[in-house]
Amino acid sequence: MTPYFGLLFDRELLIEGGFMIKNRKLSLKLFVMLVWLLLSGQPSFGFNIELLDVTHGGNGCPPGTLSVQFDPSGRSFTLLYNQLIGQVSPQVLQDRVNCEVVLKVTKPKLAGFKVVEADVRGFVALDIGVVARHSSVVQVGTLRHLRELTSEFANDVWAGPMNERFITRVKDSSSLKKDSAYCVPFGQTTTEIRVKTQIELRHRGGNRYGHLTVDSLDGQFTQKYYLKWASCFNGDWNH
Repeated sequence: MTPYFGLLFDRELLIEGGFMIKNRKLSLKLFVMLVWLLLSGQPSFGFNIELLDVTHGGNGCPPGTLSVQFDPSGRSFTLLYNQLIGQVSPQVLQDRVNCEVVLKVTKPKLAGFKVVEADVRGFVALDIGVVARHSSVVQVGTLRHLRELTSEFANDVWAGPMNERFITRVKDSSSLKKDSAYCVPFGQTTTEIRVKTQIELRHRGGNRYGHLTVDSLDGQFTQKYYLKWASCFNGDWNH
């Protein structure tokens, strides 16, 4: 519920909750400050997010093989990999590929967000007896503020035989239930989004092959993450 402020310029400033201030100058200053807080914490046209820096590493994303796209509305971001590829063969019974991406971003001062869903798109080709698995973990916050809050996207598992392009949607399966935790520390404008991805393929031997790789349509392995925003001033998570 959005707080209500009433201003009586003749005698007092009445703030819902019981505070009365009889000084007109102080009343006006306080009123302006409260209006600024409301506008900072709950923008009228959505929650904006701006990318400041990207770093990444791992055997699945060498330098220059990953790009990032943010939705202008601030409701999603997409990671595009062009070398996140796992494969097995008669000579290679298991393959594990990983990548860690760190996005440094800015956000509104009194707004918080969490990652709630993800779309994953790529290509999978597996002989019978070959199993492939994809998983990702998203952490929001910085170690300096003890703000590593984790969204876990449960494993996608494929078993051969199969040969197809795929797109799957997975929801956050983490145990964190307190939405208010995403608004701490209060009033910070810079934070980090850390995405840890792993691809694994395996089989028990024989003349078997398997690939979990980029989509042949555009040469990308894609993860699109959806954000849920809140005004930390009033705790409304319906955006």
